[in-house]
Amino acid sequence: MRQGSRLDRTPTAQPASAAPATATWHHAPALAARVSLSDRPVLCASVHWDSGEAVLGAADHAAHVLCVRRGVRTRTLHTKTSGHKEWVTAVAHLLDGRVATGGQDSAVWLWPAGGTSGRTAQPTLLDGHAGPVSQLAAVPAAGATGALLSAGYDKRLLLWACGSGGCAARQQQSLAGHRAPVLQLAVAGSCSASGDRDGAVLRFDLAAAAPLGKPLAAHAGHCTALEWLGGGSSLLSGGQDGVVRQWDCRQGGADPAAASAAHASPQGRGAVGSIAPLPGSALVATAGVDCRVCGLDSRQGLQPAWTARLPDYPYSLAAAPGGDTILVGCGDGSILALEAGSGSERWRVATKATAVRTLHASDGTLLAGCDDGSAVLYAGS
Repeated sequence: MRQGSRLDRTPTAQPASAAPATATWHHAPALAARVSLSDRPVLCASVHWDSGEAVLGAADHAAHVLCVRRGVRTRTLHTKTSGHKEWVTAVAHLLDGRVATGGQDSAVWLWPAGGTSGRTAQPTLLDGHAGPVSQLAAVPAAGATGALLSAGYDKRLLLWACGSGGCAARQQQSLAGHRAPVLQLAVAGSCSASGDRDGAVLRFDLAAAAPLGKPLAAHAGHCTALEWLGGGSSLLSGGQDGVVRQWDCRQGGADPAAASAAHASPQGRGAVGSIAPLPGSALVATAGVDCRVCGLDSRQGLQPAWTARLPDYPYSLAAAPGGDTILVGCGDGSILALEAGSGSERWRVATKATAVRTLHASDGTLLAGCDDGSAVLYAGS
């Protein structure tokens, strides 16, 4: 694990915090900072915009905390007595700023909030999974103190009551029903959706710890993407079969309300890598291993509105605030911005890194986590 952190700035770069609050992503952003976190790939990330903190999990067994306003690393979530023994595969912020990390070592750790402060509370090991942890999600319906939902290769979801203030937590529920390792997780209010390696999708009412409707035989092959629409009234799933399906969760039935073979090849094979609903719009962006991004209309049976060709494999996808720009991180280290209405390219920047694994955008700041272990910050205009 690399303990040092190198910060490189261009002479003309503006710090991310200098960007106006109304900044958009219609024009190419300025490089604000490049921070070397590790000599291993960044695998996952979570951003708590209210506190200006990002946490990036890496293959070096650590999670690295970054102040996005100053472009500096403030701490490393790994010590001699606490932290993961394998890759960090999932990261999530609770509503109050505490951080949860999950790893290939089957462990979930809960860390105190704060940058260089907040270390009086000791991290807590949440021991419950019997296989690698694939996903973590905060449960906002639990209130300000929050709860945490974890998904694992042991085919289970675990709901953790995280209390308030410190890092005390307890396992509240174990949600079973999957017959294969759980790969995907999405939470909306008190509803969760989870997808597994067999292509099945299960929905749960977390408050009642009860299933919502029947299991969905959603995809042939792995379930590779899940996103809620309409605050939990509708669910979008993507699979290894290249198909995107929409499920009306108010009906509770096992048949999709709509489907689109957006990324399927003529032989019926493909994979949907990411799904990003656009705020304030019926359009949904999807990215696939076919090196394309598609704009699908969720109110018109997932009919394709446009298709955009990419220079390389899309590792990450995000809808910019406002919903009129789609951001894509590619395997060649480039970040593209697409106009949401047409799919036309607004701009393209080179991170000068390898694959862009994670992308997060606010009104003024864009954060990319890369395969070379770096975090790259851009300021909008």
